[in-house]
Amino acid sequence: MINISEFLKEKFREWCIHQKICAIVSDNASNILGAVRIGGWRSISCFAHTINLVVKDSLEIIADTVIKVKNVVEFFNRSLPAQRKLKEIQEQMHLAPLKLKQDVCTRWNSTYDMLNRFLKIKEALIASIAIMRAELALTPNDWMIIEKSLPILSIFYEVSNEVSAENYVSASKYIVLCKLMYVQIQKFSNETVETIKGLVSFFKTELMHRFGDIEKNMLLREATILDPRFKKSGFRDIRNFEAAAADLKLKIGRIVLSDERPLQPAEPVEPTPGCSKVSSLWEQFDEEVARQVPENPVAAGIVEFDKYMNEPQINRHCDLLLWWKERKAIYPRLHSHMLKRLNITATSVPCERVFSKAGLTLNDRRTRLTTKKLTQLMFISCN
Repeated sequence: MINISEFLKEKFREWCIHQKICAIVSDNASNILGAVRIGGWRSISCFAHTINLVVKDSLEIIADTVIKVKNVVEFFNRSLPAQRKLKEIQEQMHLAPLKLKQDVCTRWNSTYDMLNRFLKIKEALIASIAIMRAELALTPNDWMIIEKSLPILSIFYEVSNEVSAENYVSASKYIVLCKLMYVQIQKFSNETVETIKGLVSFFKTELMHRFGDIEKNMLLREATILDPRFKKSGFRDIRNFEAAAADLKLKIGRIVLSDERPLQPAEPVEPTPGCSKVSSLWEQFDEEVARQVPENPVAAGIVEFDKYMNEPQINRHCDLLLWWKERKAIYPRLHSHMLKRLNITATSVPCERVFSKAGLTLNDRRTRLTTKKLTQLMFISCN
């Protein structure tokens, strides 16, 4: 049996990154969480997997309607005459010929795509089903459930797609997206249809259960503050921001830059012969200078943080990494800490895509690839 924690340590040392691990993002599997805990690393739950759990459970509330839709989709996918009839009716209605989409049990997003496409060609489907298999027809209540549930599901569909991308910073969006999901779901609180009301209530409960304490996660809240697009605005509870800001100030104050030296007591400077110790003209000025406290890293860190927070937030579509690059000299301590927070991904999806790429790389026509060569090809493919 492989000791996962020791295996990870070995790989980290092999790649010389054992001292650079800020956090490990996983899908909450108990064996991985245990390995992370034993290894002494910080753990972050994969945002996409958590959303997937929330929505998959919620689909049980509208399961009867979803099953009916799946039965219709499976019938049309199996029957060529039914497919031709659907296409023919769409052309008669002057609609773009669209095919139905089949869902995949492991991906709730595919269920959303299936329902969305189903509703998009509703009129053509109703006519086709009436001709080909009338017993598969959906009731008016089923259609209403689809119409009303899609806007709710679209919230989570959009969030899942956004955090699963690989080409931009995502950790700082974790807290912000949780806030936005909660705000958006609140808009459906006045639904009167019992099934939809139950769906909304379920989502509210699940969001609080799975993400209620997310603003207390040290890594994620620091990432949010250090993202110039969000800062304070990313938090739902101002108290969580204030606590995070206080902790961050202390950490920034402890950072010693490479060009700084520990503070040494200042040696008194003897006045030059031409200076008068009793000059009333300079007396007040000399007293003010004497009272000034020499600059120290703690004070400099606090000044940096306050100055950063007073800068206006940048547009959400701006390149935050370019923004930080341009201000590295202005906020050297914050920049140093930012590199250890905004490098974290919100999901483990990019890692899982590696397995899909491996399947495409090692196929029936490449069965003689050695493990070493396959590893090299995978590294090139993913970088």
